Amino acid sequence: MRLTCNVDLVNRNLPSANIKKSSKAQHTQLSIGKKPGGGSKEAPLFLMMCTAKDRNGTKFKIKDNVQQIFGKFLNEGKATIRFKEPEQDLCLSKADPLQIDSRIFDLKKLQVLNLSENCVEEISTDFGKFTTLGELYLNNNLITCINPRFCLQKNLILTLSILDLSYNQLKLLPLQICELSNLYNLKLNNNLLEHLPPTIGRLRNLKQFSASQNKISLLPASFMQLKLEYVDLFGNNFPDEVEDSLLEDNVGVPSLVEACARSVKKYRVPYTDEDLHGHLCRYLDSARLCWCGAYCFESSARYIHKVSLKDLTSTSTSIGDAGRSEVPIQGFLCSPQCLNKFKKNPVHIGNKIKTFLIN
Repeated sequence: MRLTCNVDLVNRNLPSANIKKSSKAQHTQLSIGKKPGGGSKEAPLFLMMCTAKDRNGTKFKIKDNVQQIFGKFLNEGKATIRFKEPEQDLCLSKADPLQIDSRIFDLKKLQVLNLSENCVEEISTDFGKFTTLGELYLNNNLITCINPRFCLQKNLILTLSILDLSYNQLKLLPLQICELSNLYNLKLNNNLLEHLPPTIGRLRNLKQFSASQNKISLLPASFMQLKLEYVDLFGNNFPDEVEDSLLEDNVGVPSLVEACARSVKKYRVPYTDEDLHGHLCRYLDSARLCWCGAYCFESSARYIHKVSLKDLTSTSTSIGDAGRSEVPIQGFLCSPQCLNKFKKNPVHIGNKIKTFLIN
């Protein structure tokens, strides 16, 4: 990797010592490599900063040493790389934004990446190249959809704990986002979401969830499986009054298409638009989750039940100006057998058991 730009090297200890910085940004070539003679796989990687005055270059260790990358003004050719040791910041300017964007993925040991307040329109699957990325901030951008492949990157599934997608233009979350099993904090505020994935309950490690100022009117039943410490759903389209209901007209023998689709979802067979026709992908993405854990589609019964966010967490916020905390959850039943069990047995809501009365 080689990047030509201006670099201003800032020592973070100078302000605390009341020393004024006098250096100016220098025309620099940045490159990533190993020390001469260090060609073995175990040899550490360094970021080398070479200028006209210092052609030998200043070296910065990369592994476990990049504290954060600030990319707020990435589209203007500006970025800042913060190192732990020495306590210095490399302030980049007058760089080719495309060069920065494509080569930042070579920093495989990066732990925090902040690309907020830019003009990002797509979430690249190249994020999966990072092997230790724990925090990804993509808020205040122009993202309209999430590539399912992004959520299936093995490295991200293992390491990503904070994902901030607030203030974008998301209308739909793919089911695959529930594969990011290590997520602790998911922020989706100020988007255009109307639904949450029916399998969101699979995010077993999720403790903080916020999706305020969207267009959500119902929560999936699996939402009650989450063990949240904080939830914010203020400013959505939840109805003022909710009545328990059960619609069972569509329960029956599934069609051949649905039977095949149920098998694809059951055995978690991966699929993309390159594998199947677009309408089949959309059909698979519309899967519903029965309370028994099986998937279903048109052949299913539907129930709606009112719950309070206060039953989920003690730090939940209200969902409206009147301080209301009740929200409707929607669940599906995949077969006549599950329907009969549902009628006879209580519905489990969080850690409590409430009987769902059918008139």
